[in-house]
Amino acid sequence: MSIVREEGEEKMGLFDRLKKKETLVPKQEEEEKKNYLESNSTFFGRLPDGTKYTLFGFEEKLRFTHRDKRVTAAIIAQILNTGIDDRFIEDNSSYISFEIEPDKPVTREMCQRLIESYLLAKGQNGKYHTYLGELTETPTGEISHKPGSATVVKYMDDIAQALLQQREMRKRKSNEKFYQERRADDENRKQRALKEHENAEDLEQKVLQERLKHPYFTKIRKDSDREEYNGVDLETGEIMRLREVHKLLKDDGTYLYTAYRIDVKDDDAAEMTPEEYGYPIAFETDFRLEDIPELPDKDVMMQMLTFLGIDKKNLSKAALTYIGKLDREGTIERNRKSRSKFMNEKIEALKAEFKRRLDERFDGR
Repeated sequence: MSIVREEGEEKMGLFDRLKKKETLVPKQEEEEKKNYLESNSTFFGRLPDGTKYTLFGFEEKLRFTHRDKRVTAAIIAQILNTGIDDRFIEDNSSYISFEIEPDKPVTREMCQRLIESYLLAKGQNGKYHTYLGELTETPTGEISHKPGSATVVKYMDDIAQALLQQREMRKRKSNEKFYQERRADDENRKQRALKEHENAEDLEQKVLQERLKHPYFTKIRKDSDREEYNGVDLETGEIMRLREVHKLLKDDGTYLYTAYRIDVKDDDAAEMTPEEYGYPIAFETDFRLEDIPELPDKDVMMQMLTFLGIDKKNLSKAALTYIGKLDREGTIERNRKSRSKFMNEKIEALKAEFKRRLDERFDGR
């Protein structure tokens, strides 16, 4: 949500404006460090006029990796205005969503800010859902706010709409007349959905086939110790995203790389956390990856795409997989181990280190 300021107007944050609104008083004292996301608890807030707001059903839906490599957790919850009395009717609730730092607790103070923010932004994304942006805590303990990306907003909007449809379905099932109407509606929806699905499949196949006709291998970014690439899977036409690409060493003219491979169908698909959704791979090649997009000889690019496009059934998200070597003549070796004793020792050490870090990550959950 953006705020337009006139020239010369003193800058004022969202929650500075909220201080001028009515202050919410909790229905009961909650522990300061209580995590409403983890405990699946209900938060009760009350305005001075007696109006009550209830927050419940907190659930983390997905973690997003943004272009600046910042990771946020997308949370959805329900909010209900119970009026002056204590009637709690879930069917009357609306959905809210927001982003926070991964594993950050949803505290009582944050719940209060969410209700206040909802009162200002109500109806921003639709009657059934309001996206409240990204909430962060300043060093002084204040809650700050900034708008989220269009990708996150649409994703959470779609989730809220699906949840609302499920809720409406449960409500309508109690009406006998609904079943009579439903049969005809179901058949109509089925035919429309079938047609839409066929059209969507046709469009998807056209996009995939177009990629297969014009494959590419491009460098997205390069830091001092890691790189990112996008390429086309020559079997499926999907986009192979290589993330966290590290060139570890060179031995006798051969480079050793590690990376995460994530396959997506759409160019604008949201970036996903490699450690959660990617397949970790290690491989050898006589080519430097950063040179391939610039080479006039596209045969090398095709060889690299074929090499990297190993069937995912041979990969695992729970272990680092060595996929072989591509030499300068374009020969692909799919051996389980490197022919070089030095390289093989390094690869085995990388596998052990990956397993150790993976075990630590799961032990810490």
